[in-house]
Amino acid sequence: MKNINLKTMAVAIFTGVSILLMGATVHAAGAEEAIKTALANGAAEVDVSSYNLPSQQAMNIYLDVVAQNPDLFYVENKVNCTFDKATGMCKTLQCSYNTADVKGSKAIFNAEIDKVVAAAKTMPTTFDKVKSVHDYIVKNYDYDTTGASVTAFDMAKSKKGVCTSYTGLLKAAFEKLGIKSEVAISNDMQHEWLAVQVDGKWYNIDITWDDPIGGGENITYANFLKSDRLFGMTGHFNYTTPSNIMCVDTQYDTLA
Repeated sequence: MKNINLKTMAVAIFTGVSILLMGATVHAAGAEEAIKTALANGAAEVDVSSYNLPSQQAMNIYLDVVAQNPDLFYVENKVNCTFDKATGMCKTLQCSYNTADVKGSKAIFNAEIDKVVAAAKTMPTTFDKVKSVHDYIVKNYDYDTTGASVTAFDMAKSKKGVCTSYTGLLKAAFEKLGIKSEVAISNDMQHEWLAVQVDGKWYNIDITWDDPIGGGENITYANFLKSDRLFGMTGHFNYTTPSNIMCVDTQYDTLA
């Protein structure tokens, strides 16, 4: 009877699982890039057949791309797919858009983002850049109590918005400045904000809650560059980002 080295077997199984997970991650990342490129070019559909993704996963990736890229404001937040009936794997994703003038809308949006980041571009540190953008948006935009302005583009046009439009505008500005960020979403709260990277560390920034309803130039920093620990104390709960970012640094928690 052949002796079996259980330790070697365990390593082999673990390695096999790791390779499978790595392959799945590569496929998802490749599909994400393909979807983003297709939407940026206004394509009618995206061929994702080479990524071997189950239909639901492919559609979830599509919706995540739309949610995490405010410059794709012209894309409808919905998607359908064609799939292989035998395997359930997605073949193509069907794109839909909410405007016929994508080029013109992009020009309006980009011009507004240029205004938002104008002062920030001259700032010496990432912290200063993030703070400059935060302050500009709080001073120049208002919360939309009607709930009509829901995208970053809506806010760029009307100067009013809700959490999705605040977050989208802020993320677009950070992207313009080369600052990493991801949208944090709490379905239970029906709310979203950003996780932003400053000097290699991640922090929460909820600009919607820092902007007083009714306008005015009063700026607060109660939700600016905060840790998960503090956000948990101020009413934020059950939230996630695509990369499951943890905001553990507390150096700005006392900034109010």
